[in-house]
Amino acid sequence: SRRRHTRCSRDWSQTCALPIYDNASSAAAPRDRSAPLFGGVAPPPSLNLSSHETPWRHNLDRYVRTSRLAARLLNVPHVWVIDDMEESAYQFLHEQPPGQGSRLPGWVGMRYLDHLPGDALGPGLHRVQPGSLPPELGLGFMAIQQLTDELGCRLGSMVLADRRARRLSRDQIEAVQDLARIVAAELHMEHRCAFDPLTSLYNRGGFLDVAGTVRALARGRPCQAALLYLDLDDFKAVNDRHGHAQGDHALRDFADQLRATFRRTDVMARIGGDEFLVLAALPQGAEQADGFVQTLIGRLHARIDHFNAAATRPWRLSASAGQVLVDLDSEVNLHELMDRADAIMYADKQRRRTRRR
Repeated sequence: SRRRHTRCSRDWSQTCALPIYDNASSAAAPRDRSAPLFGGVAPPPSLNLSSHETPWRHNLDRYVRTSRLAARLLNVPHVWVIDDMEESAYQFLHEQPPGQGSRLPGWVGMRYLDHLPGDALGPGLHRVQPGSLPPELGLGFMAIQQLTDELGCRLGSMVLADRRARRLSRDQIEAVQDLARIVAAELHMEHRCAFDPLTSLYNRGGFLDVAGTVRALARGRPCQAALLYLDLDDFKAVNDRHGHAQGDHALRDFADQLRATFRRTDVMARIGGDEFLVLAALPQGAEQADGFVQTLIGRLHARIDHFNAAATRPWRLSASAGQVLVDLDSEVNLHELMDRADAIMYADKQRRRTRRR
């Protein structure tokens, strides 16, 4: 978050699928009351909140009990726990390529709330100034506690809200922060299970989780994406000739080229060995989709060529690519799509080998 914490550059929690959200275009946009407002979680449609209602989630809310406990302990009617990893699914659907508009026009995201003016109540905890709250929420009080690991890397947020204006006592502030440490520890373990420690991209499980959430949110919306299956060329030779340390450098360098090529809201993963996946949002309209995907792949190869020209590595970075178009609201199994992209990638690898002979 730009407000208080930065994401650790060498830690597993850094991922280009979790961007700093750009509020300039969306802050003044009309809001759809049925759309999610708080990124990974949201009140029910029409904002009809009660102390017995819990935030929306694609999966069973792992923090329902935590939210209820916090509401009773703190005497605050509404408490949300927001997972930054889940919020990335909203960001993927919200952001379109230039000129395409928004897929989720009502969503402003946790990154928007982070930038509302506030007063510090404690470490990582601030109260949003009442006059800065979106009037359609009808809230008189909101406080946001950032959830971080022991290194200060952001994991999510806990939001407290009330229709009435109110203040938190010193005991309540301490209770918020004690509870935040418990929730952050659970998020920390979940995130470690979802990210590849070498490249800081998602691992296979993290990719499938976020991609599944994206597809669930896209139901009924005309959303199209590209699934790219990427594999490093001659990676075994790098390990055999130069050692596994150089092989690790190659994997990290390739991950850097992916980050430089794709949008930070696209979902990128290292799924094992030298294999990578990217789920990239595409402009609406099938006529331009194929050309857009080829442009992305060409841009990636150009960045790799530029890297090779400037780097002093004893090997050259190279990758083969396979891609399939995905209608996100279709019922096609994601594993089947991955197999299709893998087969196309293998054919591309064979062509590239033939050209090098």
